[in-house]
Amino acid sequence: MSRLVKIAVVLALLIFIIAPGVTGFLVESSIEKAETGYGQFINSGPFELIDDSFDRGWFSSDQTVELKLTEPDIAAVLHAIGGHTDSSQLPSLLVDTTATHGVIPLVSPAHGGLRPAIAQTESTLSLKYSDGTLVSLPVKIYSSLGTGQWARVVADPIVNPDLGPDVQIKWDGADISANFGDTTRYEGSIGTLNLTRNGSRIETTPLSIEGSFKKTRFAFGESESSMTLEKLVLAQPASMGHDPVTVNNIKGSGGLGVEGSRAIATSRLSVGSVNNAPVDIEGIELDANYDIDADAFSDFILESRKLQADNGGDTVDTDAMMAAMSRMLEKGGRFNLSKFDVQIGDGTLSMDLDVKLPEGSNSLQAAMANGEASGNVVIPETVVEALSAVSPELASGLTMAAMMGFVQQRDGAYEAKVSYKNGILLLNDLPVPLPF
Repeated sequence: MSRLVKIAVVLALLIFIIAPGVTGFLVESSIEKAETGYGQFINSGPFELIDDSFDRGWFSSDQTVELKLTEPDIAAVLHAIGGHTDSSQLPSLLVDTTATHGVIPLVSPAHGGLRPAIAQTESTLSLKYSDGTLVSLPVKIYSSLGTGQWARVVADPIVNPDLGPDVQIKWDGADISANFGDTTRYEGSIGTLNLTRNGSRIETTPLSIEGSFKKTRFAFGESESSMTLEKLVLAQPASMGHDPVTVNNIKGSGGLGVEGSRAIATSRLSVGSVNNAPVDIEGIELDANYDIDADAFSDFILESRKLQADNGGDTVDTDAMMAAMSRMLEKGGRFNLSKFDVQIGDGTLSMDLDVKLPEGSNSLQAAMANGEASGNVVIPETVVEALSAVSPELASGLTMAAMMGFVQQRDGAYEAKVSYKNGILLLNDLPVPLPF
């Protein structure tokens, strides 16, 4: 029996003491692998990696990442969120992460349940200034390392940070979760926002988002996303005497994928109504898509990232940027606005447009000369009457265009067929002078 006890004790030591230490090595390895993936993204965006340290422990490990903020606008927003008064300094962003690793490869995420993982992490964010001042940001990031990886970003509510004497802000924070794998999927909610500046006000209801992302061999990934916003309020100062404009039931979605050698993108937008605008709108529907050469588009994105990372400095290779644009134009492409409808009163203004760019155009001028386009515009007379209350010149302009033949007036609407080819724009088959 005593021997069994000794064996049990040894096994307990191996499992409960040595195992967490071994897991610490695995955690460090997992973090290094993750950094390989996001390092390029960080350095090509509004951040630049300055320092990265990892302190491996037995039951927990700590990592600190310091990022240089290269975009002044983002730095200004973080200044305000952190409540720091001196906006003349450009701080760095510190991400402090603690990874807890134990015996059983299961973690309990902050949003509930059990997930398989070798460790659970919690990250806090702060701003570091040149004088050594540290300002904490009200943001926490929870995640797991290992199989079944997930992450959750929680931003605390913000009320009236130091944005100036004429600025007030109230934000209910954000809560976004993601699951990682071959395809990363995310969903979450960005809380109600109320921002007032010099008497003008922007107010939103919670914004719901969801989507997915899959890495490709290109500088962009295959992605799908959607958002829903019940209400957006835009108010001018009370002294202007205007009622707030309210935009209701906003829904948007988009996607980017690869089909063969082409990058294919789609965009959709719908708006339920717009009230108290110069013209009340009963609904908006937009549906568009485009395709372009994937390799050329990827090169163009890479050069664009370099430009953003340099922040307007002298090291940008403008020749490389123009060469990437030329390759993108030379491979040709297509933009199709299949639907753009705006309902005003009892009528609906509608438009569609199909633009084709043939291969072989290596400059913007050549693309404009070789490109082709066709489309249609229909404006009901009831819509013209409503718009004329805001712009009286519109009705007279359309009447004159109808007399000249550029627009046809029939079935209670103004209609125009649009075409463009060989550098010539036609409205109802009549040439229209262009300023180029």
